[in-house]
Order: sequence, then C-alpha cells, then structure tokens
Amino acid sequence: MASDPMDKRRCTARSRSGEQCRRAPVAGALVCSMHGGKAPQVKAAARTRVIEASAARQLRADGYESTTINPVEELLRLGSEVVAFKDIPRARVADLDDSAWLTASKLNVDDVSALVRAYERSLDRCERTLANMLRLDLEARQVRIAEHDAEVVWQATMTALEAIGASTNAERFRAVLAETIRAAA
Repeated sequence: MASDPMDKRRCTARSRSGEQCRRAPVAGALVCSMHGGKAPQVKAAARTRVIEASAARQLRADGYESTTINPVEELLRLGSEVVAFKDIPRARVADLDDSAWLTASKLNVDDVSALVRAYERSLDRCERTLANMLRLDLEARQVRIAEHDAEVVWQATMTALEAIGASTNAERFRAVLAETIRAAA
C-alpha cells in the first residue's frame, strides 16, 4: 500500500479559509518558500536545525548511549573549548593587513566586518562562560568530588583490610598511603 503524499510534512501556514498549506516546507523550516521560507532569518534557523538534526543522526549512528557524566568536568572542558574557539577569530583578525582594513571594496568590508563580529561574539561567549564557571566555583566542587572519591576508596580499602584481618595498622597504612599519593601527585 503506497503512502499518502499528504502524510508527509507540510507547511504550517494556513490560508484565509483556514486550510493548511499543501506545499512542503523548506528543509529545516516549518513553512514553505511562499509563506516565508525564503526569509533570511528563516533560512538561518533552518540551516541550524538541519545541522542539529545531522548531529543527532550521527550520534545515533555512532551508537551513542546516554551515560552518567561528571558535570564539573564537562563544564571545565566546555570552558577550555570556548577559550580555544575565541583564539581562532582573534588570530584571523590579527592576520589582517592594512589593505584589508582600508579597502574600498564592499565585499572586503563585509568580510572584515563579519570577522570582527565573529571575534566580538566569541569574546562575549568566552566572558559569559568563564564568569559562570567562576560563579559556580567549579574548582572547589572538583576538589570536593575528589575528596569524596578518595573517601570511597578508603572505605573500600578498610573493609578489605578488615576482611583479611589486617586492620590493626589501619591508621599507619592510611598515613603512608596519603603520603605516597601526595608524593605521586
């Protein structure tokens, strides 16, 4: 049984009579080209949705499964990425020579302007991200997580020592272990 072509996605716009438009929406958009799908802001949003959908398909194809993550480590990694990203447009702005800044060509002026805007946006994003990281006091949280993990390991070690009857020197063992870890770190 062939599928009904009307079952496919359709433009969400409605006619004056209230009927839904029968045209297909622009890729990534909700409306067809006749109902605003050619507008620059709709095109930009549609491109973003297409890229996001492609990334989601890639995750599924790679067999991605949701796992427990450490949000502190992920935020620190994100901060590093934002800072590294900021350096790319900064280097490109720094590489502009005097002729690029003084050009009379509208195309070159637009390119330089777009590059400077991209750099300014990356600076703003970097500032917001780093300010949020400071506000969250991620380093202190990371220390607390490490201390918690160390306590879990210590409790497991003590339980194991007690199980084999070797817990008589537990405090001495703890001191030596702590010293050894500090020296290794």
